[in-house]
Amino acid sequence: MKKVSVLLIGLLVAIMPLIVFAEKDANITKAEFVKKVVKARNLELEEVLQSSFEDVTNPDYINYIETAFKAGIISGSNKKFNPEDVLTKEQAIVILVKAFGEKGKVNSVTKDTLDNQLKFIDKNKITPWAQNYIAYALESGIVKESESFLHPKMLVTEELADKMIQQAKNVFEKKYMRDGMSAADMLVMVNEKIMKYKTYKQKGNMNMKMSVKVEGLPEEVYKEDLELQNLLKQGMNMVVNIESQVQNPDKSYVKESIEYDNEELGNQNMEIFIDGSYMYSKTNDTEKWTKQDIGGLMKQIKSLYGSNEPYNMSSFNKQQLEAYKDYAVFGEDVKIDGKDYYVIKIDLDKETYRKLYKEMIDKILDSMIELQKQNQDKNSSEQGQMSIDMLKQIVKQITEQMEVEVSYKFYINKETKNYEMVDLVQDVYMPMDNLLKMLMQTMEEGKEKEQLKNVKITMNSHFDGRFKLYDFNGEVSFPEIKPEDIADSIQIGNIPVQEDIQQDVNKDSF
Repeated sequence: MKKVSVLLIGLLVAIMPLIVFAEKDANITKAEFVKKVVKARNLELEEVLQSSFEDVTNPDYINYIETAFKAGIISGSNKKFNPEDVLTKEQAIVILVKAFGEKGKVNSVTKDTLDNQLKFIDKNKITPWAQNYIAYALESGIVKESESFLHPKMLVTEELADKMIQQAKNVFEKKYMRDGMSAADMLVMVNEKIMKYKTYKQKGNMNMKMSVKVEGLPEEVYKEDLELQNLLKQGMNMVVNIESQVQNPDKSYVKESIEYDNEELGNQNMEIFIDGSYMYSKTNDTEKWTKQDIGGLMKQIKSLYGSNEPYNMSSFNKQQLEAYKDYAVFGEDVKIDGKDYYVIKIDLDKETYRKLYKEMIDKILDSMIELQKQNQDKNSSEQGQMSIDMLKQIVKQITEQMEVEVSYKFYINKETKNYEMVDLVQDVYMPMDNLLKMLMQTMEEGKEKEQLKNVKITMNSHFDGRFKLYDFNGEVSFPEIKPEDIADSIQIGNIPVQEDIQQDVNKDSF
């Protein structure tokens, strides 16, 4: 018996390090890993009693998992997260990229990047949806791997989880943070700050260059139209100058001038004054103001954008901010006119732009259609429905065919935390064949329609400009418009139009 006891004690002593080692290297669950990531990322906790996931019920994890879900770090499936599942290495990397990386850049990972970064012997074991995340993580340094094998299906221990999180956090703080904030967090903060000022001003200019290519147009039409000849040969170049004064929540005054490089076109000036639910506008061709009741439209703008200022070129509306923040990254800090600025860049390629703008345009269009339905006269409901359907089809054709690449650069004053300048560069390629065919369906049979049946049109345009915000909470001035300054209006559908403008429309109609 004594020999057996000694043997058992010896066996226990021998395996004790293995037991301790196994305990130390226990596999980590998804819930535990997410909790560690949220803490490392210093995210403000969502205080909730019930999770968005049906299977997350442990009060120790509910707030952390909800915070990660709201921040876009996790997604789950069919309202389930499987919090007690053990975590694989590739799952951990995806979570780390979403928490500490530039999520917007994952979708733009190229084949070359995949080939250069995923050279592991076991690369074929990487789940397809994780490939872009892992390639980006390796390229950015969020994850470091020096072995020939990645082991994507390996279960992550707590020790490995801590090392991976620390590596991601170090890279994040060095590359993607300023003053303790990520680019997305800072963009949200300064945007909200702008909206809280009682008044502010903005000014800037936009250089626009446009070229048009037309194929299949009958020679006689081309020869008869000198303006068309000039447009096709020279394109159209212009500079748009914009100045505005804003008084939150519902007053703004915009002065816009357009300078063409073609002297024959002359210059155009426009003034727009929004005062509560009314919009006043006039051009250099008119002496009086046109007045429109846009109360319903402003409600729609505010519900969609979080602002009553539809002409703001320098800040993002609510929809844009939500869509763009995942693509925000810091650039090199700069000094301009003695002031130090953080720089936040947002670059959207054509696929990303199309996806984001389609979502926003759909919401805007639905709201406009709902507003039009509410304002329709009962006797014109059929005609109104036709215009709604046509509008939806036109917008659909434009958004599906156009290719847009856009870059923003925000300059944030380090001292005041205001963004005081915004650079915008945008390139647009738009084939208009389908749109032209759709419009031809509304034309009566005749010579004009016959001339257009084989026409193909493509348009290329380039925009670049800088806008400045200044004089926060300073004095602003608005036009004083008296009743005698307002032109008589007539009603076209739901839109009041100046009589002299309507005369021009009738004169130029087919």
